[in-house]
Amino acid sequence: MTGSGSILVQGGDGGQQEGGGGSGGRISVYLESPKAFTGKVVVRGGDGGPGSQPGGSGTAYWQESINGVVASNLYVDNRGALPEFPQVTLVNETSSRHHFEELHLLGSSHLKFVGDVVVLIDRLVSGTGSTITIHDGMALSVNEGFTEHTFYCSFKLSPDGELRLPARATFLGDANSFSGNLTNLQDLVVAPYKSLVLSPLARTALFVDGSYQFSSPRGAYKLSSITLQHHATLILSEGYQTEEPLAISLLELDYGSIMTAYNLMISGSDMVLNPGSTLNLQVVDTDQERDADTGTGAGYGGFGGSSSGITAGYPYGNYTAALTPVVGEVKGHQEFQEEVVDC
Repeated sequence: MTGSGSILVQGGDGGQQEGGGGSGGRISVYLESPKAFTGKVVVRGGDGGPGSQPGGSGTAYWQESINGVVASNLYVDNRGALPEFPQVTLVNETSSRHHFEELHLLGSSHLKFVGDVVVLIDRLVSGTGSTITIHDGMALSVNEGFTEHTFYCSFKLSPDGELRLPARATFLGDANSFSGNLTNLQDLVVAPYKSLVLSPLARTALFVDGSYQFSSPRGAYKLSSITLQHHATLILSEGYQTEEPLAISLLELDYGSIMTAYNLMISGSDMVLNPGSTLNLQVVDTDQERDADTGTGAGYGGFGGSSSGITAGYPYGNYTAALTPVVGEVKGHQEFQEEVVDC
């Protein structure tokens, strides 16, 4: 297959009657010689009418089989569909294992696989606004051959799903949320102005030569470093608690970045809170002794103020144990760097 023409399977537009856009179509090309086609392939959904959604992206699948060696590429691309709104594209094949040399996920695309599957992607090419969901029972390996990679898409990782990553990963997506197994990740970086949520159900693991070297308890992440670049946000969401601390050798927050935690216990070597960064523990705890109308804030540190004309209630919890951690605790094997006191 050669040439530079165009293959179009674009969805139909919703028109002026508030109709939703039609989905893109499907292209499957099987070649027994190297791909020499350099033309354009359009699989995007159609535009939505006023107040309506566009159609989701279709798919373009290319497979080359040369002397018994098979190479597969999958394209999901909804660039140009308006208004921008993530629509789901499902992949439901009979095979329980998929291997793509390249997977392109662009535009407002949301890719989901169906069933208990293992998906191997040697090179993921993604764009902001796109999302991959890793559901329970699914394992996704992306760019494991790289030592580091910047991911422009977002990942939604379910509690019993697994995401295998390069040792260093920078997350540039708008809606990353991790609740399952983060495997082989050592250095987690949240890009400027981006947000990432770590669930207390998530855990880290190391997988080498076909076997797991370790798997942390849920909520007790073990990482070499977590870095929040300027104006980034990391949220450790509320829920399941582990008695083991987070093992983070280096935690660094750049200017304008915010780390919010409901329960925080860290064992590490260095914590760097650069000027203008915030470690926020001013969150609502769930102590059963609270009054139903209790407001927000950290609590446990002293007496609350009285309301107008009403004497304050008696404090709950052990509010006198100043050296005992309750909501947040930070431990270090070395003295914290001087920047901590400058933030």
